[in-house]
Amino acid sequence: YRHSADAKAYAAEQAEQVENRRLSLSRWEDGSYLISGVLDAVGGAALRMALEPLARKLSKDDDRNRERRLADALVEFVERSQPVQLQAHSRDCVAGAPKERCSACAVRRVRRWSSRSQYRRRP
Repeated sequence: YRHSADAKAYAAEQAEQVENRRLSLSRWEDGSYLISGVLDAVGGAALRMALEPLARKLSKDDDRNRERRLADALVEFVERSQPVQLQAHSRDCVAGAPKERCSACAVRRVRRWSSRSQYRRRP
């Protein structure tokens, strides 16, 4: 309705929203990331449309809260959009573990990551 009542004002408002878009990624000491930002109405709707199907509960036993499912959906969406190149290092394993265990740990981790990259969710 607003777009038909005053088309110029509505277009100016939309343009201002686009100009005000921002996204910040901050890395914490533990390696995790904090995401903060603002999207315009169209960009936000596009993101929501991309994430919602991936954020559905996988089963009745899926006990993740909505925020966790959305975060998982964002990671899945990004991983699907581009091939991921991985490097495993022995330092990725538990400190003090025998080298044989670290190698096996790294191999298992790479296999798990590679199997995830082949995963396709059914709608």
